[in-house]
Amino acid sequence: MPDIRMPDGQVVRFPDDMPDAEIKRMIETKYPAVSKSQPGKVEDIAKSGASGFARGSADLLGAPALPRGIAAVGSQISDFGRSIMPEVMGGLFDLQDRVLGGITQAYDVVPDSGDIRGALSRASNGGTDYQPQTTGGKYAGTVGEFLPGALLFGGANPSNLLRFGAAPGLTSEAAGQATEGTALEPWARVGGALLGPAIPSVAKRAITPLPASPQRTAMANQLRKEGVDLTAGQATGRQNLRYAESELGGGKAADFIERQGEQFTRAALRRAGVNADRATPDILDDAFTQIGNKFDTLAAKTKVPFDAKLQNDMLEAVVDYQSISANTAPAVERIMNRTAELAAKNKGRLEGEAYKNIRSEIGKLISRADGPTQQALRDLQHVIDDAVGRHMPAKFLKDWQTARTQYRNMLVIENSATRAGENAAMGIISPSALRSATVQQSKRAYARGKGDFADLARAGEAILKPLPQSGTAPRQAVRAIGAGIPSILGGGAGAAFGGAPGAMLGATAGVMMPPLMGRALLSAPMRAYLANQMTRSAPILDRRYLGTAATLTGQQ
Repeated sequence: MPDIRMPDGQVVRFPDDMPDAEIKRMIETKYPAVSKSQPGKVEDIAKSGASGFARGSADLLGAPALPRGIAAVGSQISDFGRSIMPEVMGGLFDLQDRVLGGITQAYDVVPDSGDIRGALSRASNGGTDYQPQTTGGKYAGTVGEFLPGALLFGGANPSNLLRFGAAPGLTSEAAGQATEGTALEPWARVGGALLGPAIPSVAKRAITPLPASPQRTAMANQLRKEGVDLTAGQATGRQNLRYAESELGGGKAADFIERQGEQFTRAALRRAGVNADRATPDILDDAFTQIGNKFDTLAAKTKVPFDAKLQNDMLEAVVDYQSISANTAPAVERIMNRTAELAAKNKGRLEGEAYKNIRSEIGKLISRADGPTQQALRDLQHVIDDAVGRHMPAKFLKDWQTARTQYRNMLVIENSATRAGENAAMGIISPSALRSATVQQSKRAYARGKGDFADLARAGEAILKPLPQSGTAPRQAVRAIGAGIPSILGGGAGAAFGGAPGAMLGATAGVMMPPLMGRALLSAPMRAYLANQMTRSAPILDRRYLGTAATLTGQQ
């Protein structure tokens, strides 16, 4: 049974353990008028919500008269100032009163919220003056007051009404009831109303502390799917966090980045059928050998006629080469002639041994040729491989296509692994090197996100690119944190509580703090929390706050 407010304003509270029947009997005996008129909970909530909505609407409609209210407050300030400084500031306050009086007169014909509330009360026969009788009714009434502002500034969608209508009403009333009867109550109600709409954003930010763009999140997920671990700074793009991870992490950070490089290299090698963490010379040589053996084995099962299609395709490759080269290199003519010669020896067909000889010669010539000539030789190899694929028995075709894909990808890896730098020398393929090699193979395919390496190279370049090693303000700031500030603060705090021994312990503890912070930042649970994108937080400041502000202004 809720508390009951009597007609004279007294609130009667009954014991919680008193049976409802006994309460009802006492009410009917002592307060017969009240027992007949006291509404039930549902009715009280409905009436309170409706009357609150009417009051909130009146406050918004009366907003144009706000300057009149401000002028009234200004006049009160003038009276107070004149009473304490009549000689010094009296003339200024007189001028202010004349200005405020003009404002009051100008807005005197504009109805304020009080005028509109009165009109609504008369029109509803006092229905809009209804006062809540239950706790639920009080909440409903306050929520009702904020709903018109939410509707006006944000529309009727449910999320807007919940955040800027229900939320400020509920938090304002909760704060008011917690401070009821004290001088803090008005301020608590205002603060609660302003806090309410911010709660969803604050809660989302607590869940996802570092929101990232959808594009960056997609690239981070691409790398994770490839088996590449990321720091929270890399995943979210927060550079200050990346500097903190790098500087405070120390050796653990260095190990993490080295392991990350191996994971990225493994992902690249996987596209060529290679299972390794580093693209070292022996790994690459073994991979090319195995792929070459696959080509030879499969080609031996196929007889390729030196037909018009093959001849025209080879001629087209040579013409393309001549369009970008002043002279045709002897190596290109040699392959053309050698192919025709080998086919002529076997009744116009290229068989396994002939194919093997052609591929071997092309490989040797490529290693000694310049850029355009290398491309022409690879184009010729591609034409011959196409011809083998056209005539290969169906049961071997899938293996042939896999071998061709692995070979094509090995060329990108070879290009990436032969770049300058310590990491390349150690067999680590960097994202920048992979991107350059991918673009070199097919600029158009990379731009369109096609090919086996495009997504991996783009994600690696965007997420894993190393930070500048020196000369940056964020890095210097983090280095200052790790260089002595914690030790100084710890020593000072220890000295304050324990003298010289305490200072030593405090300084020691301070020295240990940065490495511990670095290890914590790089731990799996912390990385998962800081980098998660479970929620999409809305900005705390929002134009729809104008509705909340307008309602609060009208209430005051």
